[in-house]
Amino acid sequence: EPLTAEQRQSFQGRWEEIRERAAQVAELDPELLVGALREIGDIRLQGSSTAAGAGVAPQEDAQPATIQWEEADRMVQNWAEQHEHPTMERIKELHRVLASGQENNNGEAGQLRDAPSPPMGKNAYFIPGTHVSQAMAEFVRWYNEEVSKSEGERMPPVELAAKV
Repeated sequence: EPLTAEQRQSFQGRWEEIRERAAQVAELDPELLVGALREIGDIRLQGSSTAAGAGVAPQEDAQPATIQWEEADRMVQNWAEQHEHPTMERIKELHRVLASGQENNNGEAGQLRDAPSPPMGKNAYFIPGTHVSQAMAEFVRWYNEEVSKSEGERMPPVELAAKV
């Protein structure tokens, strides 16, 4: 469900506050900001039942899900620190890290699905396998278009992250 204008304005205001405070911290101590962002990421991981391995049936030789999620988190943080945006190759690499060795991965980790997915309940929708490649290319195009907009036209980062 799309955000209302009021919600968007509220998120935008809060984001501006966060960005200003982060800039202040970065001026005083850039390493403090990097450390704080990493600590926030660690806290997020601790609250994730998926990262804790719930609902995942690893193969005998697979890394625990927690290690995979931590590795993926480091990759994404590195991309963010380098101001690198999602690309098809980065998305595939992220999937390779997260899905390698997991029994519930019916395809090859790091590759786009081209087969149908089994039904997952009434609230889940999966793009048909034959359309995944096209949908992912459209997503990358949309994302790059969105982030290339001028400051006043682009979505607040919180909304963009929610849509992603």
